[in-house]
Amino acid sequence: MTYKRGFGTGGDSSMIPNGFESGDTAADFWSAAFTVPVATIDSTVARQLGGAKCAALDMTAAGNNASWPLGNQFTVGGGVYNSTNPQLPCIAIFSAGVSRGASQTQEIGLITDGTQLGHRYAALDTGGGIRIYNKSGQLRAVAAGQISSTTAKSVAIVFDGLTLSTVWVSIVVNGTEVASFDTLNTWTQMFDTTKVLSVGEYLPPTYNPNTILYVDDVVLETSYTASDAPHLVQYPAFKISGGATTPATSEGNYTAWTNSTDGGSCSAAANKWTAISETPNDGGCHYVTSTVGGAKESFKNSAANPIPVGALGVRYPVGKMVAALRGAGKVSPGVFLRLGGTDSSLFSAGSIGTAYVGTGGVFESRPGGGSWARADAAPGTIEFGCGNPDVGGVPVGANTTQLFGPEWLYWTALLPLTSTPTIAAVTQQGASSADATNERTTYAADGLGAVRNRTGFMAAMRTAARDVRRVAGS
Repeated sequence: MTYKRGFGTGGDSSMIPNGFESGDTAADFWSAAFTVPVATIDSTVARQLGGAKCAALDMTAAGNNASWPLGNQFTVGGGVYNSTNPQLPCIAIFSAGVSRGASQTQEIGLITDGTQLGHRYAALDTGGGIRIYNKSGQLRAVAAGQISSTTAKSVAIVFDGLTLSTVWVSIVVNGTEVASFDTLNTWTQMFDTTKVLSVGEYLPPTYNPNTILYVDDVVLETSYTASDAPHLVQYPAFKISGGATTPATSEGNYTAWTNSTDGGSCSAAANKWTAISETPNDGGCHYVTSTVGGAKESFKNSAANPIPVGALGVRYPVGKMVAALRGAGKVSPGVFLRLGGTDSSLFSAGSIGTAYVGTGGVFESRPGGGSWARADAAPGTIEFGCGNPDVGGVPVGANTTQLFGPEWLYWTALLPLTSTPTIAAVTQQGASSADATNERTTYAADGLGAVRNRTGFMAAMRTAARDVRRVAGS
């Protein structure tokens, strides 16, 4: 079955897909909308699903914020929840390449609410097991021994809040479903719906699991349509490539920005495309700049097509840049794409400031119409650039110090159809009982008495039959 492009529309579609190909420091990836986590960019091939880099979320020091919001960073508004704008029940599919450091001593969050002492929804134990929790800290199930300490595995975790009245979870690792179960929790029992999902964890003040969480090609897709459930429709096993592997090699149609330097020790770059594509980034020494409303600068690249021959489909490209305003009170610049003589809109992830920060846009709509295809990523075909908005007299002025070719979200394989949701299912990996005895486990010295509840597996098995009778109304 082909991928349904309508999947996830309506505010939450494809939240922050990131192949980690566009920069050299963690700050390059996060917009002004979110706090930059304690992270680095890693080039270890074995920890990647594809491309040339992955992210290393640092959990080697207590209190580190090693979490990254999966709210819609590149389309501010969607995925940013609060008490008056809660997350509604939906089908959410988290996918990423995942591995962990060999020295892990305690459980770490894979999917959390991103707050310190907050909720873990999916965690990795010291044996590489994937553990699913509800917002009360009750263990819903465990898929034991899945995640390697050396090599990335493709992980997809489905939270289906539409098929049943409770949340059904399926876990797929390297193309095989390893666990599926009814949590026996409604959407609001499972999640704190006022908070954005995050990958990684904001560690408690004195909690140190002494490891690194490596993630690559991270995507969160959502749908509010029950017929989109992945036991009915096969969805892509996403990969992401491009970015720094497709640097600018010439100017494109627009040439209105100026090649400049910070006036310090560095001399002017040879041309504008080398000013914004050096690796590693020179921290703002070289940049292109403009103070003119509506001015644009675009580039082309001559690198090989980053989407492999045989790809089954292309979802869309993501444009990113590292930019800063030339002074307070100015309107933020944006990233745009140009294809076949047609420009996209300018995209910017909120208002940036005078310090350099990552920003960009998800380009779901193809300039000129139609569906994105591998041919659109061919050398010299698509232009990518930065521009100032034209807002009728409101001051503009920005510097762009890094701007690579777009990152392309594509797939070469489909996820398997997951198991059909059934009420109160229990798998050998764990149990879904909502009434099982809780084992109250305290973080060993978090200093604030934070308590996480854990549902005992054996207790859950003893009560599973009672749960089935209760849910069935017997």
